[in-house]
Amino acid sequence: MSATTTTAWLASRLAAGRTGQRAELVDALVRDGYRAHFALRGERLDQRVTEAAVLLATVTGQDIEETADGRFQIFDGTAADRVIATVDPQARHGHKTAAHGFDGYKMECGGTSPAQP
Repeated sequence: MSATTTTAWLASRLAAGRTGQRAELVDALVRDGYRAHFALRGERLDQRVTEAAVLLATVTGQDIEETADGRFQIFDGTAADRVIATVDPQARHGHKTAAHGFDGYKMECGGTSPAQP
């Protein structure tokens, strides 16, 4: 069974409500990402493919740790400057309070006020 077929199979089992499959799915997805990067090593890539490969590397590596037995899992916590949307890599999570979060963008703003008499 190919990696893509395995990942699709695991995703379908997870969607069907079978428990205990999330860890296998995460491990398979990370391994698929690593295999894609390995296949691209040494290749001349156009700019769009290079940008996609960089985004894949970022998403594959964030919030993931390797366990002692060599499996990949999501770690507790969140990576700094985590990419939350592959379709919009500049979007970020934010929090006003521990209970209220939002997704958005960082912004710098400056201004001047009229001189006081």
